Amino acid sequence: GSLEAEIYLSIDRATENARKANVPLDIELALLVVHGVLHLAGYDDHETVAKKRMKARERFYLSLL
Repeated sequence: GSLEAEIYLSIDRATENARKANVPLDIELALLVVHGVLHLAGYDDHETVAKKRMKARERFYLSLL
């Protein structure tokens, strides 16, 4: 089936996250987009095992960019 959704990002929050993680803003924004798309695909990050699985998927997709 098809999926229609919107992902909203806060530039202020992304800027703060990037500063704390010592990464460029564009990398942080890419991470946030990937993270949002994974949520839309059914991934969850509320429990430890699910969070590890989601982080691994984030790393995988970011490595493709």
